[in-house]
Amino acid sequence: RAERAPNAAELFADGLHHSAAIMEEGVLNMKKESIYHLNFSTIAKVDFLKGLSFEINPYLMFSDSFINQIPTGVKSTNRGVFVVWSYQQIRARIFGVDADAELKFTDQLKLNSSFSTLRGDDLGNQEPLILMMPTNWRNSLEWKSEKAGNLFVKLENETVFQQKRYPIRNQNVDFIENGTFVTREIDYSSTPASYSIFNAAFGFDVLKNMNINFRVNNIFNTSYKEYLNRLRYFMPEPGRNFVATVQFKF
Repeated sequence: RAERAPNAAELFADGLHHSAAIMEEGVLNMKKESIYHLNFSTIAKVDFLKGLSFEINPYLMFSDSFINQIPTGVKSTNRGVFVVWSYQQIRARIFGVDADAELKFTDQLKLNSSFSTLRGDDLGNQEPLILMMPTNWRNSLEWKSEKAGNLFVKLENETVFQQKRYPIRNQNVDFIENGTFVTREIDYSSTPASYSIFNAAFGFDVLKNMNINFRVNNIFNTSYKEYLNRLRYFMPEPGRNFVATVQFKF
């Protein structure tokens, strides 16, 4: 069992959240959140090639005072029109499974894979929980040489599936169109499509306590949107980008 007191935003929020481009409303009489956890973990190793290991972790969470945030309306201000997100406390249940595996082909070459999926339900309103992480599958293939300055080369893939379970929280917006006052329903509920992106990285030690790493994210410049990013309504995630880092250990 875990408990926490509501944070300041959940209690006192009453205005524009600039970085998320939303209006937030807190609840002054919010009670503490209590969550009951049930976790199970199994780890196994198999004598295959240079070694195969995996871990599976199913879990169940239940709360009759779960704190979350949902769209409840639209507010017009002198800074623009923003969707209102209000905090609430509900009866909720979340269950899912995380799985990780590692296969070593040789002492230098290995494959890592991880898979996560979950299901969240608002038991009071009999609907899916909003902003639940979509099912995702991540894989990486890495070659590393301990002799040649710890040189490593890694190729990564991340596949995120579309979240099919979500509550309908569309909002009506009033505005003037061609000189006429009209009301339109804005789809604020639909989730982004599935996507799969590839990343690559390599690095090596320059000195005993200094290394250089180079990384390319989103190699194929895939256009995609992340469900848990509230700015997805305005723009996609970053395209292809390059990162170089120098690390010096004192």
